[in-house]
Amino acid sequence: MTGCCCLSRFNTAVTLPEGSAVVLHPDDDLNAYLPLCSALITDYSSVAFDFMLLDRPILYFVPDLEEYRRGRGLYFEPEQMMPGPLLFTPEQLYEAVSALTPSVTPDPRVRSVRDLIWNGYRGDAGLRLRRFIESGGEVSSPPTVHDGWTDPDPRSASQGLR
Repeated sequence: MTGCCCLSRFNTAVTLPEGSAVVLHPDDDLNAYLPLCSALITDYSSVAFDFMLLDRPILYFVPDLEEYRRGRGLYFEPEQMMPGPLLFTPEQLYEAVSALTPSVTPDPRVRSVRDLIWNGYRGDAGLRLRRFIESGGEVSSPPTVHDGWTDPDPRSASQGLR
């Protein structure tokens, strides 16, 4: 897993090989770390939907899926809304983490789930508010569109998340 930053947060106990992941404390602001991560390991957390904005791989460690389904219940079928491998054992998790490289692309379903969940979210509300205030309340021209994503400022295309 050389060159990857893998962020982990679990509701169940799991042991990962030393140095293979950063396991955050429950009080840490998870969203502050997301842009630093090459991949996300999660369970049923909605953080996966936030991470989809980065267009990076997501691994779902769900050893208790059937128990969770019967107990708490699910709002959707995991196979439809959890775009990434569903991993049920620590061995499967270890294999999936070991296969991560900087060139690994996310599951092809990420884009459709992201579009469904985020419904055109551009991620530039702060920038648009600043421009609105600086302009004295004038609405600026519409942003440009690249590859289906709206880019608030063409200069930011090379800076990652749009």
